[in-house]
Amino acid sequence: MTLGGPLLAESGGYMSSYLSVVVLALALGLQFDPKTVGRPAAEEFAAARFSEFTARFNEKMRTAAPEPALRQIHDRLTRQLGAYETIAGDTACTAAAGINSCVTPLQFERGRLDLRIAVSADGLVAGFSILGVEPSEGLAPGANAAIAAGSLTLPAIVTLPKAAGLAPLIVLVHGSGAHDADETIGSNKPFRDLAEGLAARGIATLRYVKRNRIAPLPASATLDDEVTHDALAAVALARTTPGVDASRIFVLGHSLGGYMAPHIASKDQQISGVVVMAGNTRTLRESLADQLRHITGTTEGLDAAMQRAPSRYRELLPDYDPPVAARLLMRPVLVLQGGRDYQVNDKDFERWTAALANSPNASLKLYPRLNHLFLEGDGVSLPAEYERPGRIPPQVLDDIAAWVQTASATGAR
Repeated sequence: MTLGGPLLAESGGYMSSYLSVVVLALALGLQFDPKTVGRPAAEEFAAARFSEFTARFNEKMRTAAPEPALRQIHDRLTRQLGAYETIAGDTACTAAAGINSCVTPLQFERGRLDLRIAVSADGLVAGFSILGVEPSEGLAPGANAAIAAGSLTLPAIVTLPKAAGLAPLIVLVHGSGAHDADETIGSNKPFRDLAEGLAARGIATLRYVKRNRIAPLPASATLDDEVTHDALAAVALARTTPGVDASRIFVLGHSLGGYMAPHIASKDQQISGVVVMAGNTRTLRESLADQLRHITGTTEGLDAAMQRAPSRYRELLPDYDPPVAARLLMRPVLVLQGGRDYQVNDKDFERWTAALANSPNASLKLYPRLNHLFLEGDGVSLPAEYERPGRIPPQVLDDIAAWVQTASATGAR
């Protein structure tokens, strides 16, 4: 459901995408924080404060979305989800071509939704759309399991192959941000692609709703709080899942999840191996500088972007080097990289290659036409590309499945 002009690529929700969004907004010379418009506007609509909401509209929106039309949309939502209760998490804003797309999670009596507000460069609402309505009986569409994660319960999806017998299973670990179980980014769902494609190749998967999609993380949260503890809880759940071979549990991390995957495996010696997809290896400042140069041709705004990033992304994990940690695991490691990925780039892949070149347990592969989401394309990759729907190509799925079968057979440690 969309009103107003086209809404551009929304937050990638993983570390380097999150940061490139901040960088791009600064590079565009915006003089305000779009969250200060998008977040209250989302609440005004949810709470049916239409006079306040429409007061933020630009001229086009005043014509496209008069108050009676807004009331009809709101009435349909509340019939389905009940009364509005509260904002349910952080607002993520993406900038491109002078428009900010700010997504705010909203909790209603019987479910939740994400409301995307388009904010123009002059701070006016230029469009809005309702994303991902999720009734409360299933925070993850298709959820068939749940992870006990401290004070939270994380809805999860276990996807099993149709073939009889006990299957190896891969736990999928998201990038940064408030991800759903599919790691939905723009029009794409990388974890759904992996789950469906690997099941067709005899590999089970477990994917789950990330904790900061359900409840905001405190400013003091560490990367272990955001990622590690829940990933280990997911591994524990996988071992007790019917149809799964408990001796063949792997971890696959994408972006921030790839950075964290060796660390996660170091905490559980029974994890059989790790897959790193677009795993960053360098400091935040180095990665941000490269992203700025790629998008704008300069590094202007780097210091401001650093200051706006959450402290856990600035600090990462002290004394942790992902490629070295992967080598020290002495377990099978598969590193996959897209050649068109500007967020985690060839410098990161070179560090993985250098550290693992002589490791008998390591395999590495570069896909020249793939971007950060492992989707095919040509030319220069930019954030707006993520809005174009695609699927992870069969070759990537074939390579992961073949590696799992080999790692399972050898039992390398």
